[in-house]
Amino acid sequence: EPSRENIQVRTLGNNRSDSRGNASSLSLDWELDNHVITSLTGYRQATYYSGQSIAALDGKRTDLVTNLSRYDLKTITQELRILSTHSDTLEYTAGALWFDNDISEDFYRDLQDLPAQFAVGNAVPATGQLLPQGLLAGVDGNDGLSAEAWRNSTVTTKNLGIFAEATWHLADDWHLTLGGRYIDEQVDVKLSNASRLSHTNSGAALIEESFPLSSATVSDTTATGKLSVLHNLSDDHNIYASITSGYRGAAFDVIADDAANALRNPVDPEKALSYEIGAKTRWLDNRLSLNLTAFLTTFEDFQAQVRDLTDATSVVAFRLDNAGELKTSGIELEFQYKPAAEWTITGTYLYNEAIFEEFITQCFYGQKPGEAGGRDVDGDGSCDEQDVSGGSLANAPEHSATLSTRYDHYFAGGQSLYGQLSGRYQSQVQFSNEQHPGAIEDAYQLWDLRAGWLGAGAKFEAALYVKNLFDTSYLAVITPLSLVNDRRDYVGFVPASADRTFGLSLAYRWGN
Repeated sequence: EPSRENIQVRTLGNNRSDSRGNASSLSLDWELDNHVITSLTGYRQATYYSGQSIAALDGKRTDLVTNLSRYDLKTITQELRILSTHSDTLEYTAGALWFDNDISEDFYRDLQDLPAQFAVGNAVPATGQLLPQGLLAGVDGNDGLSAEAWRNSTVTTKNLGIFAEATWHLADDWHLTLGGRYIDEQVDVKLSNASRLSHTNSGAALIEESFPLSSATVSDTTATGKLSVLHNLSDDHNIYASITSGYRGAAFDVIADDAANALRNPVDPEKALSYEIGAKTRWLDNRLSLNLTAFLTTFEDFQAQVRDLTDATSVVAFRLDNAGELKTSGIELEFQYKPAAEWTITGTYLYNEAIFEEFITQCFYGQKPGEAGGRDVDGDGSCDEQDVSGGSLANAPEHSATLSTRYDHYFAGGQSLYGQLSGRYQSQVQFSNEQHPGAIEDAYQLWDLRAGWLGAGAKFEAALYVKNLFDTSYLAVITPLSLVNDRRDYVGFVPASADRTFGLSLAYRWGN
């Protein structure tokens, strides 16, 4: 019985998740009279393979027979930098970083027993590509519809960054930092895909679409910078302010159903400008540290992920979309307090308002014109687009907090016993950038309890723990998944941490 608490799964088998990777790095330092020159070379290779299947719960809904993905990743980096060591008034570093990243993907999906309504146009009202009723002959209780999708893609990113940063110690209590980075980036993509909608029993095709192997390139240059000032009020208190710009490069949406459009129209770069002021303080003979930060960040052409409803053979698809403007603002508080030498209390609080200032995108499933910014553009009575300005960014709770307390009792010979209670809280969260009303998760809090013994100079640890002490159930992701334009149809992912877990942990640490 589907519910938010039921984590049982009926599967068709062949579930699998494998990963294999290796990495290496080489660091060389040349120490000169007044400088240190450093070379950092890195290499990383990894392969990820995942496959899953989910059977219908009651025999009347869609079977996910196969959902296979394989990713191959290779990254090479080379950095050269010079660091000053000769002046108490001016510190600086400068250098260049070369980044070469290659990701390839092979993907296959097979869905069977699709609802017949999917094929007559209700699933994707935006496309206008409706199937003639005659093509549905034979779709009855003994037959169904199947949807298959194939995709192969390779994305290569080459990025050169030239950077410099300097800090002037204007006085013992005033410090000014100025930094900048020049970025030259190129993204190359090769992409092919195909999809097929057919009768399950006969295999006769209703729709077949394919996109042959094609390639495209996008390149861009930009500059980012940082300006900050720090003032030491005393040895235990300082205040600071900063302005920082950021950049996320252009991208090809290789998972979009319309591959030709994805290659013709890459997603625009995302640019950010962040303002921050804060204070770092210590009190009560350093037994209490308290840090407070206020921030405001604006994003132009924010790269947001939304569901893709533009293709009649699309069943489960997403695409990248540029939101006109996103603004995040809030405050962050963190503290650590030691009431006694053996007792430590730490905590954080974040208030983060992440709001779309400007974003015109598609309608969510079942949305009607006039509802929550929905618009009927072509006058056919259906929702064609919506204005989600004022809506919240997906997966960005407004309030979140952590709290942990730990007590250590020390014995002779470097042994100790400890007990620790840790918790985290987050407020209500919207998981859909389209502001789908069914993709909202209520506020929840989780608490973990741990007790342990440390011996052999704290190298050996044995601990008992309880995670999710109060057995709080919650959904980590909610994804609208309608095949018949029904807003009540969505998938919720229940993580393992949504159940109470008891465990024993044994660990030994080598070295100092």
